[in-house]
Amino acid sequence: MDANARSIDRCCRLRATISLPENRELNKQASAKTECSGVFDDTSNKVEQVKEIQKIEDIKNKIQNIKEIYRKNQLQEEKIKKKQDELLADKLLLESTLYKLVSQPPPSGEDRISQLPDELLIFIFHDWGCRSNYIQMSLVCKRWYFLLNMPSVKQCFQRQLKLDQYVSGDCVSKSYQAHNEVVVSLALADERLFSVSVDTSIKVWQRCKTGIYLLKTIKSHEDGVRCVKVSDDNRFFSASYDKTIRVWSSTDFSHIHTMRGHTAEVYALEHKDGYLYSGSVDKTIRVWSTSDYSHIAKLEGHRDVVSTLLLSGKGHLFSGSYDSTIRVWEAQGNHSFVKELSGHTDRVYSLALSNDKSYLFSGSVDTIIRMWSTKTFMCIRELVGHESAVISLAMSNDGRLYSGSVDKTIRVWASEDNYKLQQILTGHQSGVWSLAVTKAGKVFSGSYDKSIRVW
Repeated sequence: MDANARSIDRCCRLRATISLPENRELNKQASAKTECSGVFDDTSNKVEQVKEIQKIEDIKNKIQNIKEIYRKNQLQEEKIKKKQDELLADKLLLESTLYKLVSQPPPSGEDRISQLPDELLIFIFHDWGCRSNYIQMSLVCKRWYFLLNMPSVKQCFQRQLKLDQYVSGDCVSKSYQAHNEVVVSLALADERLFSVSVDTSIKVWQRCKTGIYLLKTIKSHEDGVRCVKVSDDNRFFSASYDKTIRVWSSTDFSHIHTMRGHTAEVYALEHKDGYLYSGSVDKTIRVWSTSDYSHIAKLEGHRDVVSTLLLSGKGHLFSGSYDSTIRVWEAQGNHSFVKELSGHTDRVYSLALSNDKSYLFSGSVDTIIRMWSTKTFMCIRELVGHESAVISLAMSNDGRLYSGSVDKTIRVWASEDNYKLQQILTGHQSGVWSLAVTKAGKVFSGSYDKSIRVW
């Protein structure tokens, strides 16, 4: 009984303790904390899920935008192609219609062309402007006269008429397929012509009354040949992309010596009075002795390729460069720098001297030929006419300046008329890269079309 009484007493006291107000409150707080903790965990998880869903939606929107841009570009390309096809179809239809109108004889002398709308007639006149006689066309009828005197049409004909007055009908050229690549340099010696090309070959041609014929082909350089110069002592020199200058006999065409020193392709050569000058892509000019082929000096100053060299005959050396300038150097002694001639706006490719040595001419990629005084080194004239880069220049004994250009023409400038344009020679199918003129006035031209023409 005593044991049972003690157990009952302990249970009663425990119940009393739990039922106290303070304890009941503590129990409630603990329960609330547990419930809040669960709610917070659920809310945090939901926020993370929302962020992930938002990222996915953003990516989907971007993909959708890219697809839309691509679709619009495709539609634009399809519209452009459709428009091009329509224009091509219109052009073919127009050409077919014009062909039928012109090829079929009109009934009872009727002028079919005159019956065309003004827009078509103007189109035809523009096309004919380069090869028809303006005066004869203007006399066909009053309507043609009126349309041909419209400013836009007349300007087209006047441009061609201005060119026609310089073209000589007596000048006939003969073409020779010379090299497998562009003919970059020509040189004359007695009755022979030397030509060099990027195809690594040097060719020797015999001149005759009917033209030229091939005498010898020399292949020794390891890369394209850029320049050739002939001396008066039965030697000639060749400069190459293989960074060397080679010396040859002009009697048996044997190789004599190889000169090395440049660190890049050699583009230009000039020689006189025991000196040989070479210009290179390494931006330097080197001076060599032609007696023992020793290196004498290195001239520095140009900021780009030295593309052309010319001796003045008055103790000066002129050098033209891709840096758009011409430099003047002393041709004797220590070959010191004298002056820089500025004016061209693009690469200088060629130089020539007037017969009396009073004027220097320079040809450039800017399409202009500049005329400089060799006394004051001032530019005194600009010869304008070429439509593209002037690559080559040559002077004839009668004082005419010949210029070859990427525009496929050779232009002749008359000294007796203050070097005004006198004649335009056409025939090459590509740019004219080299020129040489004999004492008798025969002109040789080398071109990017791989041919040599004799004029």
